[in-house]
Order: sequence, then C-alpha cells, then structure tokens
Amino acid sequence: MNGNYLYSWGAPGGQAGRLGCSHGMTTDQLGNLYLADCFMGRVQKFEPIPGADAGKIAGQIVRTWDTWKRN
Repeated sequence: MNGNYLYSWGAPGGQAGRLGCSHGMTTDQLGNLYLADCFMGRVQKFEPIPGADAGKIAGQIVRTWDTWKRN
C-alpha cells in the first residue's frame, strides 16, 4: 500500500515471452527464471541479460558447481 511501483514485464499473448496465466515460478543456480503458463500450456525460461546486476536477479546464483555451466 505504501510501496513504490518499480517496473513490470510480460504482456498478454501466446507468443514467446508473453504470458497467458502465470501460475508457478522457480529459479535455478544460474539466475534463470522459469514461469508456468497455465492458459498456454507451457513453461517459459527467462535468462538474465549479460552484465545484469546479480543483486537484482531472482534466486541465488551459485557459480561454484561444475555441472552448471553456460553454453
């Protein structure tokens, strides 16, 4: 109620990157965000842009695991 609106993302629609009904979300150790879209019947993956401020990325980034490597 007393907060400040910062920003939003995602517009309605069926195209990649658009959302129909975001239902569930999770992150991984690389800072990727996964959203379940119940109306579109899919899960979408959103990756941080190169050089993004790690302090503003959802989830905890763990860069010490050898199995988690960017391609």
